Amino acid sequence: MNQIKSGIILSYASLALNNIVAIVYTPVLLRYLGQSEYGLYSLITSIIAYLTILDLGLGNTIVRYSALYKSEGKITKLYDLFGLFIKIYLGISCFVAIIGVGLYTQLDDYLIKSMNTSEIERAKTMYLFLIGNLIFTFPLSVFSSIVTAYQRFVFAKALNIIRIVLQPLIMTPLLIWGYKAVALVVVITALNLGTLIANMLYSFIKLKIRVSWNKTDPGIIREIFIFSFYIFLGVAVDKMNWSTGQIILGLTAGPSTVAVYAVAIQILLCFFGFASSISGIFLPKITEMINKHNSSELFSQLFIKIGRLQYILLLLVLMGFYFFGKSFILFWAGKDYSNAYGLSLIVMIPLMLTAIQHTGVLILQAMNRQKFRSIVYFFIAIFNIFLSWALSSQFGEYGCAISFAICMLIGNILIMNLYFERKIRLDITLFWKEIFKSVYLIISMVAFGYTLIHVINPNSIIKLCGDIIIFSTIFTILSYYLYMNTYERHLLFNILKKLGL
Repeated sequence: MNQIKSGIILSYASLALNNIVAIVYTPVLLRYLGQSEYGLYSLITSIIAYLTILDLGLGNTIVRYSALYKSEGKITKLYDLFGLFIKIYLGISCFVAIIGVGLYTQLDDYLIKSMNTSEIERAKTMYLFLIGNLIFTFPLSVFSSIVTAYQRFVFAKALNIIRIVLQPLIMTPLLIWGYKAVALVVVITALNLGTLIANMLYSFIKLKIRVSWNKTDPGIIREIFIFSFYIFLGVAVDKMNWSTGQIILGLTAGPSTVAVYAVAIQILLCFFGFASSISGIFLPKITEMINKHNSSELFSQLFIKIGRLQYILLLLVLMGFYFFGKSFILFWAGKDYSNAYGLSLIVMIPLMLTAIQHTGVLILQAMNRQKFRSIVYFFIAIFNIFLSWALSSQFGEYGCAISFAICMLIGNILIMNLYFERKIRLDITLFWKEIFKSVYLIISMVAFGYTLIHVINPNSIIKLCGDIIIFSTIFTILSYYLYMNTYERHLLFNILKKLGL
């Protein structure tokens, strides 16, 4: 339990640090790279993101089955499992190398309509580095999953914090010295490989794991691949949804428009990270709970408990962004990226409603019942591609954002809520009742927010920071009296006590 509590604290420390680094580092990146170069980098990373789906969902599969075997004391089978996954990932890496070479030969034709010769050459160089990174990442990522399965969250999160800090510390001087996006890719690759190797060494030295190459029971292999396939489908859909807009805009509008959309996506990923940083820690624990006592009532309680915590935090961020996001983007990224405000807002509300139910996804994975979700999301993602293409031709980047939002509302919220309620027996009705209790808080904060920006116009960085601090303080106070339950109030007191407030 100490690992879980410490993991949650470090998750938020990591998340806070990641956001602080993004706030400070991204303007430096945009300034020294320029809009076109940043758009080029974003486009190539979006293409590579599609290849990362070849992970096939095995990362979460390792966590689930490792936690399962550990709880059952099947250590020999556990070591056999590690060997099996390493062999599978080595095969995937070979396949990625073949696919990567094939795509590399087609990059000229793909980019020629929206880029000049110099941009295409830089894009191809970045692509080669990122493909190489991916080839090594697959087999080494087994050890990252092992660390999570053993619930060593302190090491995992601390390592992530080190990686977050090192990237801007290394990259900022290089940018000042004139290096561009290619150098950024090299640094990212080096830090990623360093993190993976650290996880491998920790697994062997500290966790004292062994890797066995014995033949695995074909029945277990079949079970694992069925489980992994639907995880893979879900991951593939997520990658498609987050990357589709940038790739479509790269084909139709060029690097500058991609850069604006990429800034919006970065804001949205930070927003989603506030929720997933908590729920992701609970997969091993949920798997153990299912193995010991499969109770829909217990899962409903956990679903609502975590969902409310996520909602309080995300509601603060959403409302704060609504009132101060436009000024923030102006100071942070510059006026050339002002459209990122509207793009982010379009997606934020359905994204928030999706994020606060992320524990439900982990429950499905732990129960090995993610098939329906993955199939639904797959068809929704295909629909998103066609709808994004159609709407982007009329509304540009806003069309992609509108399509993304519509697809989330249909798939992630409407359809999945019905499935959670009827098939998994989660008390979705009670969940939404708990969420809608915030109506008085929302009305109060809307009135206060408009009053605040009228009295203190956030037209300077100092005024903007002052507004955000005042708004956050009043939100916390009103949340305490108008929305929080006893558990959440106690949690808030503990956090304030640890901060010395």
